[in-house]
Amino acid sequence: MKTLRLPPNAIPPLKLTPEEERWIVNEAAAVVAETVQREMRFMSLGRIFAKNSWRGVKSRDDFTVYRERRVMGMWNSSSDSGNPTTDSMSTDRSISSSEDFHDDSSDEMRICREKRVSKATRGMWKYNGHGEDEGIVAGMKGDDIPMMRGAGYSDGSVEDMLYGFLAPDMQSWELRNFFMKEKYADTRILATIKSPTPDKMFNYIGIKWIAKDPPRLVGSLVNTRDFLIVEANGQGVDEIGTPYSYLLMHSIKLRDFPDLSEIGVVRAKGSVCFISRQEGENRVHIFGRGFFDPCGDMGENMAVMMMAEMMVMPATAVECSYTKKLLWMIRERRRRSKKQTQSSSYTTVQCESCEKTPGKLSRGNFSPCKACERVVCGRCTVQQKLMIDVTSEGEVIERSFPFCSGCIVEAKRLSPGRIMYDVLTNEAQLSRHDSHSSNSRASTPSSAHTRPPSVTETPGSTKASRATEKRPTPPPPAPGIVLY
Repeated sequence: MKTLRLPPNAIPPLKLTPEEERWIVNEAAAVVAETVQREMRFMSLGRIFAKNSWRGVKSRDDFTVYRERRVMGMWNSSSDSGNPTTDSMSTDRSISSSEDFHDDSSDEMRICREKRVSKATRGMWKYNGHGEDEGIVAGMKGDDIPMMRGAGYSDGSVEDMLYGFLAPDMQSWELRNFFMKEKYADTRILATIKSPTPDKMFNYIGIKWIAKDPPRLVGSLVNTRDFLIVEANGQGVDEIGTPYSYLLMHSIKLRDFPDLSEIGVVRAKGSVCFISRQEGENRVHIFGRGFFDPCGDMGENMAVMMMAEMMVMPATAVECSYTKKLLWMIRERRRRSKKQTQSSSYTTVQCESCEKTPGKLSRGNFSPCKACERVVCGRCTVQQKLMIDVTSEGEVIERSFPFCSGCIVEAKRLSPGRIMYDVLTNEAQLSRHDSHSSNSRASTPSSAHTRPPSVTETPGSTKASRATEKRPTPPPPAPGIVLY
């Protein structure tokens, strides 16, 4: 439920220039590449968190979040070896194997990134975590902010994780927040740089604004935090040819984006990136890395726990995917089946799953499955909570619905790629039909149909534009971008 009351026009529409969009895409590419390198090193070292370097702070299912331990002393890069460690990140490197990111090889871009990296290596607390004091992400955070990592496993597939996390529009974002139990004071999607397409169904890059209240225990003692982030997810291939998926939420700073300090909102910053790989038919390994800097009146332990809550999200992404698939099955059933009265659904004389017949006292325990409308008994029914609406105040309206065990199993086995392809192609057909109808009627601008954001073509969605994106010397950061 929205708890933040903003003045009118407090968050103005965001219009990015092509140069700003290019810089944001390159920034996301570099952070993902940095995380992939850390993840590959973690895997090569046996997937073990050294107890003298990392301390566990939160677990959910088979996924655990750790915070970095500090050594109480100052250090200077001049006393260290001049050569970068084997875990350091070459920050001008992008994911050349992924077509979704630009090539980041210009001298101007490299200089800007090296300035941020050097910021993290002068006069800061020395951490035990090897290599965590270097790189783009470390260069953003304050000297007293610990790096955090997470690792573990989830059932399901990499596609399920991507589908569960994918939120290119407000409806899917609210659904994700509902199932991942993310409670925000307010949220906005400010810009979409890359949308999912039938060719790249899980690839998305957008700019989002988030306001988050502090824990209830501290009440008004701590101010609300807000974040301006780039959110990206998609798939790539690492340097040895192994595929992976990524989920990224990373703070950016735009010169013209307003500050809300006048109403008591503190602009915080943070970054978290997850790398997932398929291991076995129904098992996914997840590695995450990031930090949260509250930038003000918040204790370190509270900041760590808020970040830990965010970092356990991937553990529930697959369950969110299953729920999305159930909702799709309901819509498909309604679209394909003929209208039937509710009474006709109860004409069966037995459970269509176990063939149990209703007795005089158990007749009320029989109900139709919400997805397939087959009547099943209470023993064969699975109650599933679904989000059915969101009020203008952001309050989620939920309700439990009965599903048969067969539909639950089918939802788990159903390919997210098949659903995304079906949704995107149907939306594209509707968009073309609406556009054709609008042109044939020569309608006025007020009656023209707008194309759904989820299928909006972006500069990177064609082969010609991808070739342009891969030029070796993209422009430096645009004037509207401010480096942390």
